[in-house]
Amino acid sequence: MSDENKKSLEEQKGVAYYSALVNAWITTRMEKDKQLLTLSSAGIGLVIVFQPKLTSIFEFSIWLLSGSCFLVSIGLLLSVFTDNGDLIEAEINQSKSTLKDKLDKRISLKTKVAGWLFILGAILAFVLAISQTNFIQVKTPQEGMHNERQK
Repeated sequence: MSDENKKSLEEQKGVAYYSALVNAWITTRMEKDKQLLTLSSAGIGLVIVFQPKLTSIFEFSIWLLSGSCFLVSIGLLLSVFTDNGDLIEAEINQSKSTLKDKLDKRISLKTKVAGWLFILGAILAFVLAISQTNFIQVKTPQEGMHNERQK
């Protein structure tokens, strides 16, 4: 094998290696967003199950906040998928690095916010589940007065 063939073969290996790394990076980055989208959708379903059992303003507020967190998380993640497509397109078209940096920062911010909203929604759903067990009873001032009058 000549030196020229060896050099060409090594260049091909380098390109294949770089291609595999880029593909793995994109897959990993998007897989996390897909999983978060799936879990947020499941969170909406979980919160909807609690809806007929709401008995107080406190429970309704927690229910509404939890569902809102999951919904906003879903919206952000769907826009991240659009931005990912725009970023890949900008990379293919070899656009200015300022555009790519702007898209990358926007994607990172949206992903972080969506992740925190999911966590908050999950915590609120957990609080709602606990309140549904009547383990913790929250009394409003009116309920306390009503119980006093019955005695």
